[in-house]
Amino acid sequence: GQVLAAGAEAAVALAAGQYFAGNAVYLDHGDGLVTMSFHLSEILVDNLDLPAAEREKYLRIVVEETERLTRLINQVLDMSKLASGAVQWQITDVDLAAVVQDSATACTQLFQQRGAELTVSVPPYVPPVSADRDRLVQVVINLLSNAAKFCAEPHGRVSVGLHVERDDLQVDVTDDG
Repeated sequence: GQVLAAGAEAAVALAAGQYFAGNAVYLDHGDGLVTMSFHLSEILVDNLDLPAAEREKYLRIVVEETERLTRLINQVLDMSKLASGAVQWQITDVDLAAVVQDSATACTQLFQQRGAELTVSVPPYVPPVSADRDRLVQVVINLLSNAAKFCAEPHGRVSVGLHVERDDLQVDVTDDG
């Protein structure tokens, strides 16, 4: 249990650090996001006669960018908690197959937007593991997001698989980029 928790802590720290490093420019230019959202909002307010499809497009951009900024801020806060040792682990019995499936489902829209194919492979039975489910989901989503970002364009392929070898469980994420 402690080995998995320590491994998960290291994986979360590494994944969050990689994500933060890769997206630091967005934090440096966070005011650009606010400015862009403000201008898009102005377009919507000043042009009430815009076709519904165009209004929806602008609103979707504002929502997606706001969600992205929220994720970045939360990741920075998570890194701070990890560095200070203030992370509260919620260790329970976790179905790792469900973690992989749920993470893949959470990334469906990202893969559709990129025109990439995501293949998920999990065995029919996976023994439960003692871990923090939310942190594991965070790590798998981060790995899938990175794979989507770097897979071949167009029509890239990413696979996530869960493998059981005796008492060991392994999650593999591969892309064609």
